[in-house]
Formats: sequence, C-alpha cells, structure tokens
Amino acid sequence: MERNLTNLKIFVVLVLLTNLSLILTLNSDEIPRGTSKSSQNATICGLSSKPQNTLKDCTEPLKEGIPDHRGNWTNTKGTTQMIEQCGDRYNVWGQGSNGLYYIHDFLHSDGTFQNGVDDFNALKFPQCEIIKATGNFEGKCMNMKIGNFTAATRCLNSNGTLTFYNAQLGTQLLSKISEDNGSMLIKGISLILFILGLLF
Repeated sequence: MERNLTNLKIFVVLVLLTNLSLILTLNSDEIPRGTSKSSQNATICGLSSKPQNTLKDCTEPLKEGIPDHRGNWTNTKGTTQMIEQCGDRYNVWGQGSNGLYYIHDFLHSDGTFQNGVDDFNALKFPQCEIIKATGNFEGKCMNMKIGNFTAATRCLNSNGTLTFYNAQLGTQLLSKISEDNGSMLIKGISLILFILGLLF
C-alpha cells in the first residue's frame, strides 16, 4: 500500500513537471494579435476598460540587440502606456480619445506591414479608422511608420526615461512606474509547489 502511494506521488510529480515545461515554453507567435475592438463584429472601435496584458504569459526572451522598453510609463500630462515585449514582438496599449483604450501590436519588429500594426487610429475612437504600420528598432528607438511617414517613436534614454513622439500629439517624456511582469509562470509554479506540499 505504501509503495503504491509512493509510485502515485512520483507519477503526479512527473505530470506536474511536464505541465511546467509547457508553461516555460510559450513563444510570441503562439499568442493571438491584440486588437482595439471588443469583438470581431463590433461596430465601434476602442476598448471601454484597460486591456489585459497581451504578452503576460510569453516566456520567449528578447532578441539580441533589442532595447527593453517593458513596463508602465506615464507623465504629468496624464499620458499612460503599457509596453510589453517578447522575442521581437512589441505591444503597446494606452488611452485614446473619448476615454477608450487601444492596443497596437507589432507581431514582429521587422519593418514589414504583414507583421506590423493592423488596427485603428486611437485618436479617432469610437470611429474605426484603419491604420496599417510597420515597426522596427533603430538603436534604442522603436519606430512606427506608415510608408516613409514616421507616425510614432519610443526611445529609451540613458537615464531610464522614455521619449515618446507622435506625429499628432508631439513629443512627451515618460517615466516608468512599474515593470511588466508575467503572471502565468508565477501562478503555475505556485500551484505546483502547493500541490507538492499537500503530497509530501
């Protein structure tokens, strides 16, 4: 009886470790694109509440040479942005017009329209004015371009601040107020440790 119980515990541990390995290997391409529409059939654009972090469960490390912009950024003018990164994926959300929120999700920062933002102009919410923009890094800056036109840039400064430029809003200086930390990994490990504590 005791031996069977030991074997059962070993089996449970192996299953938990297998599930943990799955949690530890979630790449950016496995996560659906974030969007500023509440549903595919929505007739208005802009989200009524702060979006859930699109990349919170991604465990892929940043690609070599890509600056780390991750975190919550704000300034005294009330501008607030959350930037998430995973691999070379770059996701930013914040508040647009009429108190509605946007998500601009660059699937890959490779300068192509295919992997760039395919969403809506946040300054025209609740209208659905389509924007398609490329994203690529130059040094410490992430550039959002529509053709040859630079629509927005976000540049990490040596003092840890972020210079945000938008062609319609001008230039603003943002400071980080919190890190962007994943949650699935922490929850998964905590659950496994809890179960192991019950078994042993």
